[in-house]
Amino acid sequence: MKNIFKIILFPTFILSFFVFSFIFVQASSDEIYFSLDKKSVDLNEEFLLNIEINSVSSINAVEGRVKFNDALLEFKDVREGGGVISFWVEKPHLEKEGSVFFSGITPLGFSGQNSVFSLVFKSEKSGQAVFSLADIKILRNDGKGTKIDFTQKDANLFISTKSSVNHKEELLDQELPEDFTPVIGNDEALFGGQNFVAFSTVDKISGVDHYEVREGRSGEFKNAVSPYLLQNQNLNKIIYIKAVDKKGNERIIVFDPQEGNRKWYNNVLLFAIIIVLFSIFYFHKKLWPRSRRFVK
Repeated sequence: MKNIFKIILFPTFILSFFVFSFIFVQASSDEIYFSLDKKSVDLNEEFLLNIEINSVSSINAVEGRVKFNDALLEFKDVREGGGVISFWVEKPHLEKEGSVFFSGITPLGFSGQNSVFSLVFKSEKSGQAVFSLADIKILRNDGKGTKIDFTQKDANLFISTKSSVNHKEELLDQELPEDFTPVIGNDEALFGGQNFVAFSTVDKISGVDHYEVREGRSGEFKNAVSPYLLQNQNLNKIIYIKAVDKKGNERIIVFDPQEGNRKWYNNVLLFAIIIVLFSIFYFHKKLWPRSRRFVK
């Protein structure tokens, strides 16, 4: 019996220990990676590349670049809807051929498996397309901006010589951006104490494209960002705020500034928005001093 234990059971026990230890270490690591729905595409076919994070640690900031072979692929679009990032310091965008830059934060942090954003590409030439991540910085949600050690994975996609029959990566979105409540505020720290309106919402499918503001019942809407400095400092005109998603769906909020005229620190929503704005400035200038203007 002892000989059987030494010859069979003991080696099996040792092997199982190392296997389970390896699996545990792999499962408990912080990882950023690509997800593709298909391993191959035809020529002139559009497809979706997902950027995802699986983390044990609580994360509140992510920055980096997605690299791709622009000789084989054409960059088409960015989709942020459903992503875990709450506020973009710099939205994912094509900074130069073959490189998409992104930088965003989620003030309350997140963990587990989450989508960050997605990119739409179109295949232009046959071959093996490779996607890689570069200059990645992931910060722990600990109030110190501690950098997290993580693993990252490249992705490969085969482009065949067969021509696609006008295949496009269509995104169906008939939903309006979510309802939101604007807030009037004034403080010496912003706009020299002048009245402004703050607002924020999300669109879970295609993502919010932009906001527009109109002061008064007539006139044109103007592109705006929050917080928006009001032209009518008397606050005696109705304010219209329009949130437009990337598929053109619009939600318009009609807002009476007299009902919302209060100090920002007495309103939780506005306080949170202002904290986020200062957080974006802090992360961009302090924690990431080597921004895209300096890192190429």
